[in-house]
Amino acid sequence: MTATPEPAPPHPSPTLTALPAGPPLWRDRRFMLLTAARTISVLGNGFARVALSFAVLALPGAGPGQLSLVLACQAVPQLAFVLVGGVLADRMSRSRLMIVADLVGAAAYAGLAAMVLTGHAPLWALCSLAALAGTATALCSSGCGSSWCSTRSSSPRSTPTPGCWDRWRPKAGWAVRAPGP
Repeated sequence: MTATPEPAPPHPSPTLTALPAGPPLWRDRRFMLLTAARTISVLGNGFARVALSFAVLALPGAGPGQLSLVLACQAVPQLAFVLVGGVLADRMSRSRLMIVADLVGAAAYAGLAAMVLTGHAPLWALCSLAALAGTATALCSSGCGSSWCSTRSSSPRSTPTPGCWDRWRPKAGWAVRAPGP
């Protein structure tokens, strides 16, 4: 006589957790400004990286080696300065860090665009500005980590409050990156 195996118990269905009560974040002007600024920043950085690739390849005599060097000059500082940006974000105003970093990044990308459009784009200058843009991206990303939380809390370093930006950040990042490369 053989024993029949018992059926497995049904898997519990995933439950959705209710969001905390309170005014919706979309009605808070500061949250909307932060969301708009981060969306523009992430889109701009994404488009700029693609445009930089095409611009380098369009330069006379440029090939995959030069493109790899310029993109590495952008990526390495971005990786290296994420930790430094976190330390800076803990020691100074996160909003100021984000604004300054975005302005520096925009200036670096404007310089890259000007060099490519004028046809005078030495490789060392492209690498320098790409490194500056990568550093600015890292610092801005580090500052964004909990900037909304600190504006909603009584103390800038306190525990995140219900309705914090952090619960929306993963969704916003996905929504902005979904149409991109």
